[in-house]
Amino acid sequence: MNLEEGKKILRENPELKLILIKSGKIIYKSTKRGIAPMYEIATQYREEARDGIILDRVIGRGAAMLASYIRIGEVYGELLSNGAKEILESKGIKYTYSEDTPYIQNRDKTDYCPIEKLSMKSKNEKILLEEVGNFLEEINNKK
Repeated sequence: MNLEEGKKILRENPELKLILIKSGKIIYKSTKRGIAPMYEIATQYREEARDGIILDRVIGRGAAMLASYIRIGEVYGELLSNGAKEILESKGIKYTYSEDTPYIQNRDKTDYCPIEKLSMKSKNEKILLEEVGNFLEEINNKK
């Protein structure tokens, strides 16, 4: 399993939102939307994910910072923000994308994505990880 095969799997399975490949195998996949899968990898699978390839539907600045925290080797995003490019380039992480955008929008397309906003305020990946955890907890408590 390589990047191109991973892209094909992502294309052919619209329910999948994120795939993590390591040593030629899919070691993690998720159907969850948003930042939740990347957060789960960062908090539960960080060592296993190190130097792996993440393929995600959307990679914004926050997801790029978490990829750096995890020490991912390569990132593919169907949609990638300019802020994500800056982070990935500054950390030396290889990346490819299908489409780019100045920034990731929130779901109703009226503002920046909340994680994109959080990441703009945070220079530290570990602090961002905590803030993302608080954000996800807050969302889950509203359900």
